[in-house]
Amino acid sequence: MGRRAGSWDPPVWSGPWAGLLLAASALISCLQPVPAQTSITIAPQSPAVGGNVSLAPQPPPQDWVLCKWFRSAITDENRRILTYYRNTNPAQNNGSAHTGRETAGSGCALNIAGLKLSDTGNYTVQVDLASGSPPILTVTLSVYE
Repeated sequence: MGRRAGSWDPPVWSGPWAGLLLAASALISCLQPVPAQTSITIAPQSPAVGGNVSLAPQPPPQDWVLCKWFRSAITDENRRILTYYRNTNPAQNNGSAHTGRETAGSGCALNIAGLKLSDTGNYTVQVDLASGSPPILTVTLSVYE
């Protein structure tokens, strides 16, 4: 039985292309996906006036250099609460939106003590990593009476 007129036979992968294709395929199959920071947890989940709350990126960043927390849905320097440096002393540098009740915690967490109803709103964290672009995450905090 012969070939039909106009039919096409795929190219034969041999020679250096076969080795390159095999190596690329092996490399891609070995790569593991990197977990992405997707959220900020609020603990406790229903923070009340007078209580304390912790806002923390999840999963915690591994290769972070510094974290900037903002009292805003955007990274506006005029709304910066604090910057937390991993390997610097002092580790915390307060911004213009700092009220004296905020401290930085492990894993780039933001801790707020003595909650007030006025603490209700958006909070954004920018995490500068040793490698890669900085993730920016926003969460809405609701403080209850």
